[in-house]
Amino acid sequence: MPLSCSICQLAYDGSSEAAIGALPCGHVFHVDCVQKWFNQLNDTCPDCRSKSDPKNLLRLFFDAPQNTGETFEAQAFRLEQELAETRKELNECKANLVCKNNTITFLEKQNENLTQTSKAARLAMVKNIEMEKQLKFLEEIRANRDHLATQLALLKDRKRPADIEDRDIS
Repeated sequence: MPLSCSICQLAYDGSSEAAIGALPCGHVFHVDCVQKWFNQLNDTCPDCRSKSDPKNLLRLFFDAPQNTGETFEAQAFRLEQELAETRKELNECKANLVCKNNTITFLEKQNENLTQTSKAARLAMVKNIEMEKQLKFLEEIRANRDHLATQLALLKDRKRPADIEDRDIS
């Protein structure tokens, strides 16, 4: 039911040409209509007949909805469809949110696994470095052993001819 002026029975269309005003009792009219009412020597509200004065008319400024010619039933149906569509979108958003939360949980677990793997890899790298140092040390010991073995062999070779000479002399 569109709002209308009770004097002229025309709906408020929100145009600036049809100014709207309210009397102290709260009833609303087109300003021109209520001015004509008071000009006919009336001093009461056209609706409730309470004593009123045109000086107390309060001009109202608001945008009335544009008259689309749509009935209330059609508006209700349209709004119900919009509500159903909005609920559908809300449910899709909720489902999407659940999916995103599941993805976050999966990625957090994967991140935790990768963190543990990374720690294990760092520990393995440290052990590898230690083992490489030990291997290098062992290779140095082997090289030193080989060198000493060679020197020992040389010393033994030098001593043999001297041993033979010592045996011959005695």
